[in-house]
Amino acid sequence: MQELRVEPVNSQHDDLVASSLTIRAGTASHHEPGGNQQQEAGYACATVFSFHFQPTANIHSTLVSDNSLDLFAGWVKRYAPVHHSPQGPLASIETAHPFSPENVYNALCMHLQQTKRGSRQTGGPQYYFHGLAKQVRRYLRGEKSVPVALVTPYGATPSSFLALALDAKLAPNGEVVPGRVGHDRIQQAGAGESIGEAIRYWYKLKSGDFERIDVEIEVLDDKFYLTPVGYKYVEGSKTHVIRRPEFPLSFNDRLQSELWRRQLDRVRQEQPEMWRWSIEEIYRVAQAHADDSGFMHVKEEDLLRAAGPLKILGVQFGPYVGKGYDCQGEFRFLNYEPYQAPIEIKKASSGFKYQQSKYSPTQLSRAVILCVRHDMQNVPHNVDVIQLATLGSALGR
Repeated sequence: MQELRVEPVNSQHDDLVASSLTIRAGTASHHEPGGNQQQEAGYACATVFSFHFQPTANIHSTLVSDNSLDLFAGWVKRYAPVHHSPQGPLASIETAHPFSPENVYNALCMHLQQTKRGSRQTGGPQYYFHGLAKQVRRYLRGEKSVPVALVTPYGATPSSFLALALDAKLAPNGEVVPGRVGHDRIQQAGAGESIGEAIRYWYKLKSGDFERIDVEIEVLDDKFYLTPVGYKYVEGSKTHVIRRPEFPLSFNDRLQSELWRRQLDRVRQEQPEMWRWSIEEIYRVAQAHADDSGFMHVKEEDLLRAAGPLKILGVQFGPYVGKGYDCQGEFRFLNYEPYQAPIEIKKASSGFKYQQSKYSPTQLSRAVILCVRHDMQNVPHNVDVIQLATLGSALGR
């Protein structure tokens, strides 16, 4: 765990009460002494920080790791005068302002900052990276360019966006060549819109120029999986939180995602008769695969008999094919745009192991498993599991 701890020393103002701010595992909590109340905000930060602060105080750095000092120093230079001493570059700081939790988020979280707001006719808004985690920055500057997969409310989707290092640019022919832009950034490349507009499209955000978009980045499939977790408009003081999708298309005996639950509630309220029909059909198909069903040698493809009721619930199956993934699926949940992902039909989810070793290098490791029995011990990060019997039970049987 990376940690930056800063301890306040005695202040000559007796009426000032020290407080503490802890940022840990993507959640920030502000604690007032002598009370149990705390305010939390779902911001995911690149590093973990724990420090105490006090208005108008000398603050001594006691522990600094890796890139924590750089990030904290950037915040201090922006919001407080820095006084150097032999104890270290951040040994003492004096400020007449309390350490604001909002300011700490702004300095320490990975985020995109929109530029060229008023120049849409010359290429539209551009987005520079700020506060990149050390491992992400090192990977990008080593590779020079990294494809970006945008994480939507349904999960990751391919895109034409490219993350480019500060010393690289795109030539007119699309090749990455040396450049002197001076900023790590996301380039549209072959995309028809900016990364900000793509996020707006998928998450149904209102129009307006973004001042910043808070993000998480994971390197997977030799790509940057970019997850938006917050945003702030230029015209507005409020920072909005985007809840991170976690196995968003999973519905099984271990996990029922919030996205699925909200979708099921919507179908039940808006189409009550089709809801009842879906209950009967999904239950009927699931029962045929039960151990005590009396049917022998039922093939996994038989699960596709549930395609009709599943379409009512928002899942549409493409043709069942004999090579590669079984089906291409389309998900239409709530008011979000349609999302496509391959679907594998399996009696047991553990049977998906074979396909995991057969991904094309150009594809995302993204798939949804429709199964009878969910026995995969460790589900890959980018795979969702729909267990038919669990879905049928949730529908009312």
